[in-house]
Amino acid sequence: MKRIWLLFITAMALAQAPAPVAPLHFDAASVKAVQPGSSGPGLRAPSQTIAEPGRLKAQAVSIGALIGYAYGVPPVQIAGMKSRPDLYDIEGKADGPYSRAELCVMLQGLLAERFEPKFHRENARDAGVQAWWWTVRA
Repeated sequence: MKRIWLLFITAMALAQAPAPVAPLHFDAASVKAVQPGSSGPGLRAPSQTIAEPGRLKAQAVSIGALIGYAYGVPPVQIAGMKSRPDLYDIEGKADGPYSRAELCVMLQGLLAERFEPKFHRENARDAGVQAWWWTVRA
């Protein structure tokens, strides 16, 4: 009787296991390089990133700033970025309202897909400061 009861409990536990959750991603995303002189640096709005429920928009933002925003890392802790003066306009739209944290996860996926960043954490020996080292394909 104990074996049947144990078998029954095991079967019920497996039947009620949560379904795998699909990774968060934008339904539609646009990544456009800002062309130097296309609208003139004085005519563009300053760099900014706006997260609204279900939508993320970054205007004239560097890859380093996007990485910092997506991973919640202060720019001073991002090292190893080759000097990339490139700026990007990025817009991502989700299928419904999502929090800022969820939009940041979606942005991480978008950055991984488009720029293939590679990173690792490293602690500076003397300063006791944690830094992130990044390389991004050109």
